[in-house]
Amino acid sequence: MKDSQIAYALMKHYLSYPRIKEKTIREEISPYSTYTATKEMLIRIHQKGIIFGPELWLNSGFVVELKKSVKKSCLDLFEEYKMDNDVTYVFALMGAYSLLCFRRGASILKNAICVIPSFPAEKKVSEIELTEKGTIEREKYPHNWDDLDWQIFYAMKKNPNLSFGKVGGKLDVSWTTVQLHFKKILKDIDIWVSFYPQGYNYYQKAILKFKTKYEKDLIFELQKIDRSSFLYKYDENLLLYLFYEDYKDLRRFEILKKEGKIKDLSFSTPIAWD
Repeated sequence: MKDSQIAYALMKHYLSYPRIKEKTIREEISPYSTYTATKEMLIRIHQKGIIFGPELWLNSGFVVELKKSVKKSCLDLFEEYKMDNDVTYVFALMGAYSLLCFRRGASILKNAICVIPSFPAEKKVSEIELTEKGTIEREKYPHNWDDLDWQIFYAMKKNPNLSFGKVGGKLDVSWTTVQLHFKKILKDIDIWVSFYPQGYNYYQKAILKFKTKYEKDLIFELQKIDRSSFLYKYDENLLLYLFYEDYKDLRRFEILKKEGKIKDLSFSTPIAWD
């Protein structure tokens, strides 16, 4: 079994529940019967960048900043924004824009989606079609969380596989309390796992900004591709973080623009991110 097949099966398990013990991986996913071989396989698929995650995602209030090309180097802007504690993610860009930044603040970001891919692919990026109109709704914000819910969420956001006991020790509560709150949290958040069958560094990357009345259809189409992509909505704009293989993939979006399916299309290439 290829590493990409194993990683995709693991991704599907993570999406069902982000806490999986290595014993379960060895018994239900890994083609290897030994602990050592399974451990080496897990290290390998992460080092190759075939799979990232899982992480817990919640749209808890983000400002989206896009800066157009200026005299200042995009790399200097990137380093400057990295020092801001309110910045959660930032890209240095070449092209229509110099910088993309997500910052904690007002709820400008309406939705963010880590698109779940198909493997093997049902179609290529160059075959994307938009036929049915439909808009992406604003993601719901949990209003029934208490302070401990938020503390546990942030403690486990980057690594939901952390021991409940370790998290409880840091927060001075029992592991059973952490477990109970974690179950509550899972009902309100998304699990993000990204998948790249050829490895993360194999693909070229683009940030496409545009507007369309076919937002939901775009998600359905991206789900037929064999690798992850990320779609962000703010105001009436969409930002698509696309992983592509050749110019035909980008050409498809220009054709969609020509067909009137998308408008205000711009293209930027990320050259640094953090």
